[in-house]
Amino acid sequence: YNVSEINNAELKDVGLREYTPNPSMSNWVDVRGIHDVELIETLGKTAKMHALVLEDVVDVQQRSKFEEHENGNFIIAKAIEFDIELKLVRVEHITIYFDHTVIVSFQEDESDVFSSVRKRLERGKGKIRERGTDYLCYALLDTLVDMQFVAIDQIQEEIDLLESQILGNSDGSIKEMIHRLRKELNRIRKR
Repeated sequence: YNVSEINNAELKDVGLREYTPNPSMSNWVDVRGIHDVELIETLGKTAKMHALVLEDVVDVQQRSKFEEHENGNFIIAKAIEFDIELKLVRVEHITIYFDHTVIVSFQEDESDVFSSVRKRLERGKGKIRERGTDYLCYALLDTLVDMQFVAIDQIQEEIDLLESQILGNSDGSIKEMIHRLRKELNRIRKR
């Protein structure tokens, strides 16, 4: 794999406007931060992405979906995490475009939700290095699904803790917190 991990500031520095994938190997470009539309359009043209795909990359309100295009496949997904301290769900827009030799992932924020996949690639062993871009896409999506289950488990643990506290306490704030956490669970279900 030829792996490029970049954020918008780095895009300008590495000259991605002239980026050309190596056709003899699988290429992964991971863009963190989707706020520089011009640079995303340039990368999209290089990867032969349809104009409507590029619109969906920057539209964070899009729901999860899969689309087949003439030149490749496009996926919109959500990275979901639960902030235990704030008791809120954090949702990040993630898009993935791939063909036979190139996979381009776009993360809404500068943080890296795919660090575990990157580490697997760096170790250089296992199926992830032996297979193509479709398997790498599977690994990225699997990471996002795992994140959702962790968030759901964390919320459920908080609710269970509050429900056990409510049995010995008639304070309305605990009931209010349970209600708020249930609303956060519903946010996950609607994504």
